[in-house]
Amino acid sequence: MHKKIIANKKKKWYNKNKKKGGEGVKLRGVDFKAMNASNQAREARNAYARAWRAKNRDKVKQYNETYWQKKAAAQNGETAAAEGR
Repeated sequence: MHKKIIANKKKKWYNKNKKKGGEGVKLRGVDFKAMNASNQAREARNAYARAWRAKNRDKVKQYNETYWQKKAAAQNGETAAAEGR
């Protein structure tokens, strides 16, 4: 019964907040017509990042290695702390 009430509230919220007409869909503050410009920006960022990674392979390799060393150290620290209890 409780899940059904929550589902009905979500439906009511959506129906109350959706735009009608040709203005486009705006859901939870996101305007999907304006999304095209942000997609272009995202594609430009991605292209720049790919070019940078291709030019600086040694730095990328070093960054990845130190990242995973820190992850392993953190995981080993957590397991040691759990065993110490």
